[in-house]
Amino acid sequence: MSFLPGQKLLADQLNTAVDAKLDYGATTAYGRAWVLLADGAAALSRLGLPTAGINTASGLLQLGSDGKIASTYLPTTSESYLGPWNASTNSPTLSSSTGTAGNYYLVSVAGTTTLNGISSWAVGDKVSFVGGVWTKIPNVAGSVSSVAGNTGAVTATQILDSIVSTRGSILYRGASGWSYLAPGTNGQALISGGSGANPLWYTLPTSYAWGTITGTPTTLAGYGISVASTSQATTGTDDAAPMTAAKVAAAIGAIFPPRLSTASGTAPSYSVRAWVVFNGTGTVSILASANVSSITDNGTGNYTVNFTTAFPDANYAVLGSVRFNTGNSYLSSVGINNGTTPTTSAVNIAVVTVAGGSTNVGTNYDSSIISAVFVR
Repeated sequence: MSFLPGQKLLADQLNTAVDAKLDYGATTAYGRAWVLLADGAAALSRLGLPTAGINTASGLLQLGSDGKIASTYLPTTSESYLGPWNASTNSPTLSSSTGTAGNYYLVSVAGTTTLNGISSWAVGDKVSFVGGVWTKIPNVAGSVSSVAGNTGAVTATQILDSIVSTRGSILYRGASGWSYLAPGTNGQALISGGSGANPLWYTLPTSYAWGTITGTPTTLAGYGISVASTSQATTGTDDAAPMTAAKVAAAIGAIFPPRLSTASGTAPSYSVRAWVVFNGTGTVSILASANVSSITDNGTGNYTVNFTTAFPDANYAVLGSVRFNTGNSYLSSVGINNGTTPTTSAVNIAVVTVAGGSTNVGTNYDSSIISAVFVR
């Protein structure tokens, strides 16, 4: 049906023309219109529009009174990254149309796992759950073309290797950026220059003088060395533990008195500090001695004994004996010479007749063997 320009149409003519053009189908009590309640789906189909209901799935959206789409029908803007996804092994396991809106993964291993019809996944693809299905945004991680010459999913090791890859190198932050210190030689130590300088290698000396070390311990224990105990010092069975002055004194006090003592009981015994056996006739000569340096012949039966090491004082005991000369019929005694005073370094002794012929008693004489002992 066609009409002329400016031609006036009756309602029935208009309805007939619309029916012929759109083919509404059956009419309703409401009369013919562009979209009727009963046959609207058929009309929408003829217009190439979705036939589902208004504001329903796969249908048309209705604008609100403000002329905008209600936020209920808009996709969520909140996203939550759940981590990497292996598209080869489907790990973690994902299923088509199953997920939470806004959740997404980044492909770490390429693969062909099928999700909502998508079966080609590359490293860096974003796998996002939107509108009830899994979707793909290609190569999100690969949006940066390269990092330090590395492309794709760049690892920390690749970044560090781009700076230095030689074993034994030291990576540090320099004044203007990251740098590295080449490996030192065997035995060198790494020295810090503080926050204002770069680190460096230092060759340790082969030996140290104690004067160059601060905080030197003052005791053996400070060096981790255990000294001998009193028991170890006195028994003398440990050849590794060092002795201190106090332990030496304790050991001497514990060891020597019992060994020197020839009597029973607890009374102490004391050692002889000097002794001598000498020939007092003719040229005086020492036959044997200890701590006696020489004998001075002062005349008949008169001698001075000189000590090698001086006594602590002159209060020492002098004991002596003589050998009778052939043909003598009198007894003699050895002692400190009358009228003399002993010193710490020498003592004057005399050999005197004490019994026998009346003409010899009280007189000095030379003997072939004279013995003297000095005790303090």
